[in-house]
Amino acid sequence: MAYDAGNRRDVKTAEKAAKVADQQRKEIVNGIMSVEPGRRWMCELLEICHIFATSFSDVDLRMAFMEGQREIGLRLLMDIMASCPDEYVQMMRERNERQSAIDARHSRRGPDADGRYSDADPDDGSESDDSTDLNYGYGEAKPS
Repeated sequence: MAYDAGNRRDVKTAEKAAKVADQQRKEIVNGIMSVEPGRRWMCELLEICHIFATSFSDVDLRMAFMEGQREIGLRLLMDIMASCPDEYVQMMRERNERQSAIDARHSRRGPDADGRYSDADPDDGSESDDSTDLNYGYGEAKPS
């Protein structure tokens, strides 16, 4: 049966379905943001969506594409802020701690002979968590 905006019953049914969907979305966001790996994943996703950087580009279609990504990121951010603002603050603290650790490793070692910072830690031979910068992706080269 088709939706009829003039029918009170259809309007009430649609309102009820919207409330259920909103509650489910809040529960999903709360679940993701309640654990450190979920907060890290969400932070990376927001960075990919250019929430913390400009989406300006001198190429019109590229900028339009990036603004589309940003719109998705803004919707996620809106859901986070409505559902669990304290977890957002925690997510940003964790992001800053990760970035501080990366910066400290780089400042201890300094740049390689070619002027770039290596992602490998010479102490343990493992790769660092900063091997990719999520503000650059989908064919866009990370500046050195």
